[in-house]
Amino acid sequence: MALPMDTEHVDCPVCGKAEQILLLKKNGWNIVQCTSCSLAMVNPRRKNSLDIYTNDNYFQDDKYYYDYAGNKAAYQKGFRSKLKLISKYCPSKGNLLDVGAAYGFFMEEAGKFGFNPYGVELSESAAKHASRYGQVFHATLSDAPIDQQFSAVTFIDSLEHFEQPFEGLKRANQLLGSQGIVAVMVPNIASFFARSTGDKWHLLLPEEHLFYFTPQSTRLMLEKANFEVLHIGTGGYGRSLAEILRVLFRNQGGGLGSLEKYLRKITFEVNLGDIFAIARKA
Repeated sequence: MALPMDTEHVDCPVCGKAEQILLLKKNGWNIVQCTSCSLAMVNPRRKNSLDIYTNDNYFQDDKYYYDYAGNKAAYQKGFRSKLKLISKYCPSKGNLLDVGAAYGFFMEEAGKFGFNPYGVELSESAAKHASRYGQVFHATLSDAPIDQQFSAVTFIDSLEHFEQPFEGLKRANQLLGSQGIVAVMVPNIASFFARSTGDKWHLLLPEEHLFYFTPQSTRLMLEKANFEVLHIGTGGYGRSLAEILRVLFRNQGGGLGSLEKYLRKITFEVNLGDIFAIARKA
């Protein structure tokens, strides 16, 4: 498969110009891994990759989230388990900023847990949905005109999309008050499921997932961004049976037909070994 002409090389955001080895190829893209910290990344990668998220079809496209709004109940099941752990490390609650807020479903659940939710979202239509649950900045995290301080900043399934994830974590650190925490959910390329499925791994999406983490690289990046790591474990994703089947049979044509509305009601929290980490501002 021919790659877009407009591509760029990227150095490891943790280690700089360290040696990188080829791990996998997916749809013509190279997935390489830093030999120093173990962070994996698409290299070279498409330029201006964030343009994907400014297109309002992102949350309604079979290539990405085919129907984000329709699977709300499933996503929120996964969000609640993360908020329980976030609340353990942030018992005083306060302001929470969700980076990559999508339609605001995590913000809504955060409000139920006692947080005062805010969001950052690139898609204009998604940001309008999310604004039902709190103030939303329609911008990148680096450009958002934020003057509040936060008790928690969350990157739930968003940091792997960043062109510069380390810069995102540094910005989060600046926005946190004393004893504030950051929570990060990212794909774990060292998980048993990722290693056993190889280039068929469902999270290997090189046009949107630019980085793939390991527990080691997650810890190192957080510490480099001036955080004290409190917890690194695994986390699950809330998914409906309809969405699971669509992912399994992606690119094979056809849909679920009249069964889809029933299959959406069957929800799971699926833990395939991906990383959920919490760290406190040092």
